[in-house]
Amino acid sequence: MTDSASISRLYGLSAKYQSKSETASSLLHAMAPIPIKTVSFKCSIPTGASVTTPYGVGVLEKVNTNGLLVVGLNWNAKAYLSPEDVIWKKKLFEMSSKEKLDAGIHHKNQGAGKFMAGEFQEAIRSYEVAMIYFRQSAEPGLLKTYVAPCLQNVSMCKLKLLDYHGCIASANDSLSIVPDNYKAIFFVGKAKRLLGEFKSAQFELHKAATLSPSNLEIRNELALTKVELEKRLEAEKNLFGGLLLEPVKRPASSQAFSDHLKRTKTDDLVVATPVEKVTKSWNILIAVIATSALAAALVWTMKKK
Repeated sequence: MTDSASISRLYGLSAKYQSKSETASSLLHAMAPIPIKTVSFKCSIPTGASVTTPYGVGVLEKVNTNGLLVVGLNWNAKAYLSPEDVIWKKKLFEMSSKEKLDAGIHHKNQGAGKFMAGEFQEAIRSYEVAMIYFRQSAEPGLLKTYVAPCLQNVSMCKLKLLDYHGCIASANDSLSIVPDNYKAIFFVGKAKRLLGEFKSAQFELHKAATLSPSNLEIRNELALTKVELEKRLEAEKNLFGGLLLEPVKRPASSQAFSDHLKRTKTDDLVVATPVEKVTKSWNILIAVIATSALAAALVWTMKKK
């Protein structure tokens, strides 16, 4: 019995030995089918599906009883091919839930490989395609099992690309599905530190450290954020002369306040708040300016006389 692969070659369908024009000629004037024993053959590709062959893209017209697929090529030719020579990439609406899940996992793995290769933008594209398949599949639990990790990985890619706002947005999307995802919280905290939002970053990183106390990377990031925050506060204190950041010390009780008054000089009895200190400083500045203006006016008057 002649196998289907040899029949394909008899019809002039070997891409190794024929150009497209030669193949078109041989296909358009194909010899009559060689009589062989009829066998029942089931094909998983539906009639009318768009398929890819060694000779270009076409549409599956029918399946012969000898097992050959009859494909109408886009360049006005017919090809008689064995199933292994035909590639069918299903459209999304043609796929079952299981097939969508498998396709999503495939693209997710592709994204991981591209991330490891340093191709962060390409990795983002793969993760986004994977999430399309996952969201369309009816398999249970996919959001938490697959979509949330994909969003977390997109956040990590954006962090590598220095897209800090995008990193925060993707991480928050992941957290909307899994609120206790410490990795996504960590990415939010790190991105905020890099944006200079140290107080908010410290809050996020503290949450991540609480969820994963043994994670050294989170602890190091939290320590670095604390140092940056202390530097910021010290700089602000120096900028405003300590007027707004200096803590106001008051006695704990009325009796302690009374004892404090007895030990304090008359000029030091007033315990000024930060606002009062600022007001007093402004009053002094206004007085100095007014005095300078008055002195200048007197000098101008004397010169005029």
